[in-house]
Amino acid sequence: MGLKTPKFTFKTENGGAWHSDTVHIKLKGVAVGAITAEAPFKIRFKVLKADTFEEGNPNCKWKWVRLHREFASLDEAKQFLTKDAAAICNAFYIYRER
Repeated sequence: MGLKTPKFTFKTENGGAWHSDTVHIKLKGVAVGAITAEAPFKIRFKVLKADTFEEGNPNCKWKWVRLHREFASLDEAKQFLTKDAAAICNAFYIYRER
């Protein structure tokens, strides 16, 4: 029996009149990252810190990590995440709040 391939889902949260929308990246129903809602579309994930004092904040177990690649459209970013979900999950220890 093989390991299940992780699957990201997406939910857009309206930012209202003063803030831009946020596209949350979810893994098993838990928000683990975000895509900026304006071009160029950038992807970031919550990852577990290697050292809890890395940023001088011992109260936070995770930090944001942004991927270098940027996308011309939101659909292109979502397709990338859907296609490369296993590679992304293998490259980073994604933090999921419980």
